[in-house]
Amino acid sequence: MINWIEYWERILGTMSVTELFVYLTFFIVGVIIYSIIDVRNSIKYNTSTPKSFRLLFLIKDNFLRWIANILLFFIILRFYDNITGHVITEFDALGLGINVDLLVSIMKKGGQQIGPLKKYREDMIKKFNGG
Repeated sequence: MINWIEYWERILGTMSVTELFVYLTFFIVGVIIYSIIDVRNSIKYNTSTPKSFRLLFLIKDNFLRWIANILLFFIILRFYDNITGHVITEFDALGLGINVDLLVSIMKKGGQQIGPLKKYREDMIKKFNGG
């Protein structure tokens, strides 16, 4: 028989469920901040995106990104004090939201988001195209 109290204590570590939801809230705010930055810097008239806003396209295009964000958040949150040596704060959770979404965005785009790599890729494509 599973002892559910012990199970959740092992999953959450020393934090309470309330703390988990507070940190998750700040993490989501961080993800939203980076998502807005990412959308503002994206190519506006890309042929792979619809011309007008479609909620279904937004969900389909970002579903795996959001799942990866949540999974990375829980992994980092659970071991945060082991990694950094201090207890997580709301500001840390906000920063994690921004940086984890940046990392997931880079992985989604295959590294094309990084400035020097993007320039290198563009130069390489010109070279192979004879230009």
